[in-house]
Amino acid sequence: MVESIIKWRPQLIGIAIILAIYLLLATATQGGENSLFGFLLGGIALGFLINVKIRNVLINGVILALITGIVTIIILLIQIYINGLLSSYTTIGLIEALLTLLVYDIIAVLVGVVIGNVSRSEYLQSIKS
Repeated sequence: MVESIIKWRPQLIGIAIILAIYLLLATATQGGENSLFGFLLGGIALGFLINVKIRNVLINGVILALITGIVTIIILLIQIYINGLLSSYTTIGLIEALLTLLVYDIIAVLVGVVIGNVSRSEYLQSIKS
């Protein structure tokens, strides 16, 4: 049952898109402040590639957001540590900021997944007519 819900090939494509855009923006802007764009595009790609019910698409979107969100948080923590800024954050403040970032990432992927799924259904309807 679980294998029919989770589509790993589109997940891997979405992960690759998100991480590529995140790493490009992280090196270009000295941080991943603009990474929500990558999460939105990865979600659109995932929603467009998966042709199932919207509930299953949203489940795939949450899985994509959690995987890539955790990876980007680890990259962000490494950047903070390398730059020597870890001591300037309190533990509670850092955890709160990272969890907030994870929630924003999940929301961006879910919006992208819905846009991608609606675009796919509109595309398929235009082909049929």
